Amino acid sequence: NFGQLFELPANEDADGVLTVVSMAGQVIEQITIRANLDTRVRLESYPSGMYLFRYDNGISTSNHRVVVSK
Repeated sequence: NFGQLFELPANEDADGVLTVVSMAGQVIEQITIRANLDTRVRLESYPSGMYLFRYDNGISTSNHRVVVSK
């Protein structure tokens, strides 16, 4: 069992940054994402709660709400 994962499919446009933000607005983590590579973030170290995963590559931005439950 690999626990909970957040998966971001490969993006051909450009490298980018995935920012994980708590619902309180605290930046939990920033991860550099390489173009053309799928990204998986393991969530087992995150406390239970809701998080905003914001991906920005300078061309486009996407937001994903993720619930971590233990």
